[in-house]
Amino acid sequence: MACNQQALQRLSSQYMKRDWSRGKAEPGANGSVYTLWRCIVEATAQMSVSRTNAAENYRFLSNEATKTLRAAKEQRLKKSLEQMQRVQGELVEEVRDLNKIKKRYCQLQRIADIACEKASDAQSRSKRNDLGIFHFRTTLHKLNTKLSARLSECNLQLTEARNEYLLTLAAVSAHQEHYQATSLPALMK
Repeated sequence: MACNQQALQRLSSQYMKRDWSRGKAEPGANGSVYTLWRCIVEATAQMSVSRTNAAENYRFLSNEATKTLRAAKEQRLKKSLEQMQRVQGELVEEVRDLNKIKKRYCQLQRIADIACEKASDAQSRSKRNDLGIFHFRTTLHKLNTKLSARLSECNLQLTEARNEYLLTLAAVSAHQEHYQATSLPALMK
């Protein structure tokens, strides 16, 4: 205990020389170790309160900055998400159109194949002179002409559908490449 008192006296003598506790001493205090110790404790408490207040201010400021950044980030994310949904929606719509055109092209191709078979069958019967009881040469000739006209019409429609399909396929491919090369990286930034 005596050792502790001596250490406190040495410490108090150093602090009394600094004169930092001037004006805080109680009236009638004679500058003893206990008075000095009380001043040190009070000063430490005041510093801890001020540091706690500063820490609270910093925490409040950092929370406000975080809220602002989070709100800005959410707004950018929402905007980017809307743009991505729009671009992807356009791409999906083009693919749907492509599927419709492909389906139409396949149907026209089947119709053209059937028309080609009927026309070739009528031509081969006309060349073989395969006349039935109720078939005349003029009837077969008219049927052959009618089927040939139908075949050329089907071929024309098939060519139009094929060209439309190929152009749409090229457009969808270009749109998808543009989406992957330009739109998607720009939205991710």
